[in-house]
Amino acid sequence: MRRFVRRYRRQYPAIDADRDAQEATVKGSGLDWTLAKPFRISGSRGRGRVRVAPAIRISAFTSVRLSDLAQFLVDEVIEGRFHRQAVYCMN
Repeated sequence: MRRFVRRYRRQYPAIDADRDAQEATVKGSGLDWTLAKPFRISGSRGRGRVRVAPAIRISAFTSVRLSDLAQFLVDEVIEGRFHRQAVYCMN
Protein backbone atom coordinates (compact mmCIF):
# COMPACT_ATOMS: atom_id res chain seq x y z
CA MET A 1 0.00 0.00 0.00
CA ARG A 2 2.85 2.40 0.75
CA ARG A 3 4.18 1.87 -2.77
CA PHE A 4 0.74 2.70 -4.16
CA VAL A 5 0.61 5.95 -2.17
CA ARG A 6 4.12 6.98 -3.26
CA ARG A 7 3.33 6.22 -6.90
CA TYR A 8 0.03 8.11 -6.70
CA ARG A 9 1.77 11.15 -5.25
CA ARG A 10 4.37 11.07 -8.01
CA GLN A 11 1.82 10.62 -10.79
CA TYR A 12 -0.74 13.12 -9.49
CA PRO A 13 1.15 15.79 -7.56
CA ALA A 14 -1.46 18.52 -8.18
CA ILE A 15 -4.30 16.36 -6.83
CA ASP A 16 -2.19 15.33 -3.84
CA ALA A 17 -1.25 18.95 -3.05
CA ASP A 18 -4.87 20.05 -3.46
CA ARG A 19 -6.05 17.36 -1.01
CA ASP A 20 -3.41 18.38 1.53
CA ALA A 21 -4.38 22.05 1.17
CA GLN A 22 -8.07 21.20 1.54
CA GLU A 23 -7.44 19.29 4.76
CA ALA A 24 -5.28 22.11 6.16
CA THR A 25 -7.98 24.66 5.33
CA VAL A 26 -10.70 22.59 7.01
CA LYS A 27 -8.59 21.88 10.10
CA GLY A 28 -7.60 25.54 10.45
CA SER A 29 -11.07 26.93 9.88
CA GLY A 30 -12.24 27.08 13.48
CA LEU A 31 -15.46 25.37 12.40
CA ASP A 32 -16.86 22.05 13.57
CA TRP A 33 -15.64 19.42 11.13
CA THR A 34 -15.08 15.74 10.47
CA LEU A 35 -13.10 14.57 7.46
CA ALA A 36 -14.34 11.23 6.11
CA LYS A 37 -11.66 9.60 3.97
CA PRO A 38 -12.93 6.58 2.05
CA PHE A 39 -10.21 4.79 0.09
CA ARG A 40 -12.57 3.57 -2.61
CA ILE A 41 -16.37 3.94 -2.87
CA SER A 42 -18.34 0.93 -4.07
CA GLY A 43 -21.79 0.96 -5.61
CA SER A 44 -22.55 -2.47 -4.12
CA ARG A 45 -25.52 -2.94 -1.84
CA GLY A 46 -24.84 -1.61 1.65
CA ARG A 47 -24.22 -3.82 4.65
CA GLY A 48 -25.67 -1.44 7.20
CA ARG A 49 -22.37 -0.95 8.97
CA VAL A 50 -19.09 0.83 8.36
CA ARG A 51 -15.75 0.72 10.18
CA VAL A 52 -14.44 4.17 11.00
CA ALA A 53 -11.17 5.07 12.71
CA PRO A 54 -8.34 7.61 12.51
CA ALA A 55 -6.06 4.79 11.31
CA ILE A 56 -7.13 1.64 9.48
CA ARG A 57 -5.03 -0.94 7.70
CA ILE A 58 -5.86 -0.41 4.02
CA SER A 59 -5.31 -2.90 1.21
CA ALA A 60 -5.79 -2.69 -2.53
CA PHE A 61 -9.29 -4.14 -2.04
CA THR A 62 -10.42 -1.79 0.73
CA SER A 63 -13.71 -0.04 -0.04
CA VAL A 64 -16.85 1.32 1.54
CA ARG A 65 -20.31 0.96 0.08
CA LEU A 66 -21.87 4.28 -0.91
CA SER A 67 -25.04 3.82 1.13
CA ASP A 68 -23.02 2.87 4.23
CA LEU A 69 -20.80 5.93 3.81
CA ALA A 70 -23.87 8.14 3.42
CA GLN A 71 -25.40 6.69 6.59
CA PHE A 72 -22.15 7.30 8.49
CA LEU A 73 -22.11 10.94 7.35
CA VAL A 74 -25.71 11.48 8.46
CA ASP A 75 -25.03 9.78 11.81
CA GLU A 76 -21.89 11.88 12.27
CA VAL A 77 -23.82 15.11 11.74
CA ILE A 78 -26.28 14.04 14.43
CA GLU A 79 -23.95 12.33 16.94
CA GLY A 80 -20.55 13.97 16.35
CA ARG A 81 -18.53 10.95 17.51
CA PHE A 82 -15.51 11.97 15.42
CA HIS A 83 -15.68 15.73 15.99
CA ARG A 84 -12.55 17.48 14.66
CA GLN A 85 -10.99 14.24 13.42
CA ALA A 86 -9.96 12.89 10.03
CA VAL A 87 -11.15 9.29 9.77
CA TYR A 88 -10.95 6.49 7.26
CA CYS A 89 -14.13 4.64 6.34
CA MET A 90 -14.43 1.06 5.12
CA ASN A 91 -16.74 -1.95 5.21
